[in-house]
Amino acid sequence: MDSTISFFGQLSKSRGNAEYIPEHLGSGAYAMFAKNLDCLPGVTIPPSGVVYIGMSSRLELGDHFTARHIGFSTVCRSLGAILRKELGLFAEPRSKGESRTNYRNFRFKDDGERHLSRWMQLNLEYSVVELEGDLSELETCLISQNEPPLNLTKFENNHKKLVQSLGNKCKEEARRIWEINCLARRRSSD
Repeated sequence: MDSTISFFGQLSKSRGNAEYIPEHLGSGAYAMFAKNLDCLPGVTIPPSGVVYIGMSSRLELGDHFTARHIGFSTVCRSLGAILRKELGLFAEPRSKGESRTNYRNFRFKDDGERHLSRWMQLNLEYSVVELEGDLSELETCLISQNEPPLNLTKFENNHKKLVQSLGNKCKEEARRIWEINCLARRRSSD
């Protein structure tokens, strides 16, 4: 427990500007912190500013903060769903295939992904600490002790229903486009 608190202290102290994320290729923990505690409409951010904590066997945090493809980042989809109206974002399937994961793991239209990435760069800070070994227990402890509002598992999150509801609206929007695209492909192959 004390080591988890100390580890969160390391994450908190090593916060950096999201516009200049160095490349990390090892495994470890990462966290995203809000610069301003009222930057997410409808979401209460804890005093530490932490909004998300994650673990990865390959730390490529830049993927979260660049508009390359948000459809592969759960935290970016959650942020986009929350900021959808504010940033004028429109959800679409993440690729052209007929797999349902393409709308379930939606992305935003290119200009929307750029707007969201820029918002993240201006409003969030990042932190990375490289570690080896099994990180799942550490991740569970860090999340349950610090309650980052964009982590939807591993603690009793009061924002879970809101984030899921907003995400479902984006999925529905992407699903409609997916269905139209699937139908068009079937007609063209007939």
